[in-house]
Amino acid sequence: MPIVIREKLAEFFNGYIFPIFIAFCVTIGHVYNLLSLGITLIIVSAALGFLFCKDLKFFIPILLYSYFIISKESIGSESLYSESALSLYYILGAILIASIIIHFIIYRKNVSIKRFTSSSLCLGFILISVAFVLNGALSLDTYNVDNIIFGTLIAISFILPFFLICINTDFDKNTIDYLAYVLIIASIILLYQLIFAYTSYVLFYSGPVIKYTLNFGWGISNNIGAMLAMLMPAHFYFASTKKYSVFYTVLGSLCYL
Repeated sequence: MPIVIREKLAEFFNGYIFPIFIAFCVTIGHVYNLLSLGITLIIVSAALGFLFCKDLKFFIPILLYSYFIISKESIGSESLYSESALSLYYILGAILIASIIIHFIIYRKNVSIKRFTSSSLCLGFILISVAFVLNGALSLDTYNVDNIIFGTLIAISFILPFFLICINTDFDKNTIDYLAYVLIIASIILLYQLIFAYTSYVLFYSGPVIKYTLNFGWGISNNIGAMLAMLMPAHFYFASTKKYSVFYTVLGSLCYL
């Protein structure tokens, strides 16, 4: 493939349009229950990103948004757990793993472990991983091998993506702005899902919302509240550093409300 085309593709994957594309895939999966289509588009685009991009900045919105693709209708239904769906996920998983391996072979010269060890977040990720593994260790009568295995898997799911992105991405002012932008798009996804919930399946009783009916599939009312709270700072960071500060202030206030 010509170098110019590869550079253009890398520019697209690491640019500001790609997070919107992933947000679209998540939305059609969640709102319209097209999980297989949304997941396929996300994994295929991720595999292409690993092949064409020298760094892994593009993988950040995939990691952050994919969690929200599960729909209320899919829980326990054939669309999520059928044999054909699981077979598709196995194939897509194999494609993704293969693309990651190929990426680190092609761009091995760009890899630097020092980026991880020198990161201010490195110690925090290590400590929280240890906490996951040791969670419940003081309850000697109930803590067993299953706790260790489960805690280890959770720890790996936290630290491995951060480690891979960290060792292969140069973080600068532009990366910080990109991350804030990605978080703002995430809040728009959640606000849209909230509007969808209120206008479709959430029940009301004499005005107030019946809270237990606010179930998104990937989480409940407490989960979306926590997510929107964590996403709020990105809006006010942009409000203080970018043009159209009123827009970001209003959007951040909506998250608060």
